[in-house]
Amino acid sequence: MQAVQGLVTEGRFTPTNNIPLPRYAHAILIIEETPTPPTNTRKNFWNEFDKMAKASKHEPMPDFPRFQMGREPITFDED
Repeated sequence: MQAVQGLVTEGRFTPTNNIPLPRYAHAILIIEETPTPPTNTRKNFWNEFDKMAKASKHEPMPDFPRFQMGREPITFDED
């Protein structure tokens, strides 16, 4: 007997850890809870991201100071 944790998406079971499943086996499926489908969560995240990007499109960008090396680069030329 083996216990495998995973997600059921559109009627298909996908293990959350990389455990190979047998091609044919008798199984008992215990549904713990109904999580939010990952596709909806990802889609909502990208929709919110796009809204924030469009809202900040015309915001002024501050001037960032340039990086100062502090010394001249060393060249290795043969004399």
